[in-house]
Amino acid sequence: TVIGTVSSDEKAEVAKSNGADFVFSYEDFEVRAKEVTEGLGVHVVFDGVGAATFAQDLLALRTRGMLVVIGNASGPIPAVDINQLNVNGSLYLTRPTVMHHIGSSEELKRRASEVFALVESGQIVPQIGGRYPFTEFADAFRALESRRTTGKIVVQH
Repeated sequence: TVIGTVSSDEKAEVAKSNGADFVFSYEDFEVRAKEVTEGLGVHVVFDGVGAATFAQDLLALRTRGMLVVIGNASGPIPAVDINQLNVNGSLYLTRPTVMHHIGSSEELKRRASEVFALVESGQIVPQIGGRYPFTEFADAFRALESRRTTGKIVVQH
């Protein structure tokens, strides 16, 4: 079961079209996630938003659930009291970065080949949320910072 969280109706449609079983707003994610899991909470949260969603992410997890913070679109998460992970159910928290998964040129080539093979086979379909000429590079960043975008932004030279 995949639950998506969104900040707008437009993004809800994108999440649904990409296979989300349920889509909730950020504001009521924890409550709604508990409803659809019969009070248990979710196994894993992948959070690309950061500060605005972190507290609810922890509350939405089930016992021994995992929070994977993969971005900070709304700002970096606040300092974490390690005891909060215990109180909320022996939770796991991680903040991976791509550089730890492509530690050598061989690993980068292998992983890139795997991803490109999935794109070529159609198992991954990249979503392009906007295209900007290189001269409008700053506008592309403003669009990302405002969280108005869906999909990837392409800056073309």
